[in-house]
Amino acid sequence: IIAERLAGSIAEFTALMNERALRLGCTGTHFANTHGLPDDGHYSTAEDLFRIAREGMSHELFRELVGTAEHTVPATNSSGERKLSNSNALINEKAVYGDHYFYEGACGIKTGHTDAAGFCLASCAERNGLRVIAIVLGAGADLVDFKRFDNFDDSIAILDWAFANYEHKTFVKEGADFGERRFEA
Repeated sequence: IIAERLAGSIAEFTALMNERALRLGCTGTHFANTHGLPDDGHYSTAEDLFRIAREGMSHELFRELVGTAEHTVPATNSSGERKLSNSNALINEKAVYGDHYFYEGACGIKTGHTDAAGFCLASCAERNGLRVIAIVLGAGADLVDFKRFDNFDDSIAILDWAFANYEHKTFVKEGADFGERRFEA
């Protein structure tokens, strides 16, 4: 519905998605549809998904949407109140994947799973002024007891490593005066 409203058709919106991906520098991505379900012409890379996630996280509304654990949709004339729950267990302790993946500072982004792609996760966390984005693709899971999902475990390992090895440093404060130097020709 959104694709048709914004671009006139799903095909035209998909073309716009591909154009935008190229402008972001995504050279290993091609969208064949708007929903991300398997299609031979629909593919991406971890690096390109990082570029897309980074762009998304630069927008306040996107950050708000992907960082919301639960949202209650008010009742309408045709349905009662509904509670929507984010499946990202890093930000939602009540996610279907269990509460043991909840991660301090997690602020998004998107889970995904198909038989072809495995369990995937674009995640983001912020601590001490440092924002880290992790992309995990093709992860496995324990589909017998449903107690282990490698996309979350691997994302936590990446985020932990980044926070242990990097920190935000300010080298120059905004508005700092460094004097003036004139150059003679």
